Amino acid sequence: MAVVVGVDVFIRWSDLEAFYSNSGAFPLELLFGFDGLYWNPNSWSLTLVSANTFCLNGIFAIAALSSFMLLIGYRSRFFSILLWVWLMSIQNRSPMVLQGGDDYLRLLMFWGIFLPWGRYYSADSIDVSEPQTTRYAGLPAIALLLQITFLYLFTALLKNGPEWHSEGTALYYALSLDQLVKPLGKLLYPHLTLLQWGTWIAVTTEFLIPILIFLPWNSSFFRTVALVLLIILHLFIEITMQVGLFSFICISAGLCLIPSGFYDKIPGQLKVFRKWFMRLVSEFNYILPYRNRVSYPVIGLGARMIILLGLSFGLVWNIHSLYKLPDPVIKRMETLAVPLGWNQNWGMFAPSVFKDDGWYIYEGYNGQDTIDLLREGQLVSYDKPALAVRQYKSARWRKFGENLIFVDNIPMRSYFCSYLLEKWNKEHPDKTISGLKVLYMMEVSLPDYKTKPVSREYLCDCWK
Repeated sequence: MAVVVGVDVFIRWSDLEAFYSNSGAFPLELLFGFDGLYWNPNSWSLTLVSANTFCLNGIFAIAALSSFMLLIGYRSRFFSILLWVWLMSIQNRSPMVLQGGDDYLRLLMFWGIFLPWGRYYSADSIDVSEPQTTRYAGLPAIALLLQITFLYLFTALLKNGPEWHSEGTALYYALSLDQLVKPLGKLLYPHLTLLQWGTWIAVTTEFLIPILIFLPWNSSFFRTVALVLLIILHLFIEITMQVGLFSFICISAGLCLIPSGFYDKIPGQLKVFRKWFMRLVSEFNYILPYRNRVSYPVIGLGARMIILLGLSFGLVWNIHSLYKLPDPVIKRMETLAVPLGWNQNWGMFAPSVFKDDGWYIYEGYNGQDTIDLLREGQLVSYDKPALAVRQYKSARWRKFGENLIFVDNIPMRSYFCSYLLEKWNKEHPDKTISGLKVLYMMEVSLPDYKTKPVSREYLCDCWK
């Protein structure tokens, strides 16, 4: 989990100016304007303390340090709290680059605050005797297992469109999305029968995982099967589609399903590794300002109440995604759920896979020619790129581009356009442009490997 959060820190850090500063594509003026379109009044973020780039870099630096400290298991609970605060802050600051994996990571880190995951193989356990067993069955562990269950159960229940069941075409439509598909996905795309079976297997797997986790007999075996299915499912998603860290987040969470007996059966190798690891982290004795024992007592009543309340809110929130609850109920729940990050929705490709596909063209005008900023200043061509997903620097940019085409997000288009124009002129002083037009070439997917005629959608323009 520490590795995944650390990678997330550095990916977001590379886009600090674009998505988290006032000089980027999503300034505070946009975040707080337009009648709360992008900002929930119950939200909070440490990034709002100062819009200064130096302060923002400091926040990211603290997050990077915290992920390293969690990795070696130094003051695990304290740095888990810091990472949860960072995730809450950074996600609330720029909601237009978020996807389901971000909700999941935030919730996993919240439950991690209560888990004793610094009890073994960590700097926290240097002065503590080895536990008699590596098994842990406290309330936080139940919360973690239920959170995993919520993800797979409700995403399966939400997939109630015919593409997932009677037609079996969900995977066909998903791999028809050029803005999402990777090269291996393109290789699989022509095989319709294979895609149909893949669709049914995927949704069946999502139903099976929660059942296998909570089967009351031979739990070690069935949880191992659940983990294997989980890994296969997410590896397939990762190698065929651009989904950012989603697959790695899910796999890292699933590792808690490894039975404790697995470690007991190979004690020799693990003990050698543990001794080597302990010698390594003990060197921090001369750097880190503590040598006191870190104990993990039974959690108190207050913590238990928070965990039970969080699980209850999570369950109700997921039920709300299936059966809409009255607005007053949800508004009242938001006052506690949103500040603590308990709000969640697992509607990935649900109820049906969206079919509006396409690619971007950033038309720049330099007084003589019309160039495409996405093609490094070459003359504009409206032809479809060989691999549209490569237009995007990362999954964050892809998600931002996906949100940009929605009518509800018209307010953010002009800010994005101005940012692109200024950034291009700053980085290309010999190819400056005086104006920019953002176009989206819309290509709607149809059955039987057909598409509607490509339409050129004008989104916005800006001028110096």
